[in-house]
Amino acid sequence: MSSFAERGFWSRRRAVLVAAVVVVTGAVGAVVMWRRTAPPPTGDTLEVARFVGSDQFEKLPEEEKGPYLEAVRKGVPRLIEASNKGELSDDDHLSAVGRAMGDPMRRALDEYFALPKGPERERYLDRMIDEQEKIKREPPPTAPKNMKPLQFKRGPAAMDSQPPEQRARMAELMGDLNRRREARGLGETEGFLFRIKAPN
Repeated sequence: MSSFAERGFWSRRRAVLVAAVVVVTGAVGAVVMWRRTAPPPTGDTLEVARFVGSDQFEKLPEEEKGPYLEAVRKGVPRLIEASNKGELSDDDHLSAVGRAMGDPMRRALDEYFALPKGPERERYLDRMIDEQEKIKREPPPTAPKNMKPLQFKRGPAAMDSQPPEQRARMAELMGDLNRRREARGLGETEGFLFRIKAPN
């Protein structure tokens, strides 16, 4: 190989190596930048809540979600206060707390559709109806003075933001629930009622 050809060969190799380093460095930088946008679990309660309610949080590995969910559970009083003051939107508040407390709607759908059609599903519907009627009979909890009530979406409005498959399952469960209520001599329900326990 001539001296000129050798210089050209090594120049091309160096160019390829430099390009590879730039690509790798860029990828690492993107990961670092993505990580930097996530607040630490011990950070500001409102920032943690907004993060937990975001799509970005859903992309975290399950083992990394735990500290954030625990932070939101412990920060519920602060979140309520911030929501009442307008420092945190209702959507951010409900999304974060819903994930931290568990999604009762999704759990109910998974449990119901895992059962075979027939008596087992009817028993599940009966338990749902009994719990709903019990909740309706209970006096509403006394809210602190000046506390703004949170408005939960119910019925069709609750389905608008859900994926098509989720909407279909919710609609089917709602139809089955109302048919079972009618069979028991009860009126139709406009939505689902769930009891969510706050952390100690």
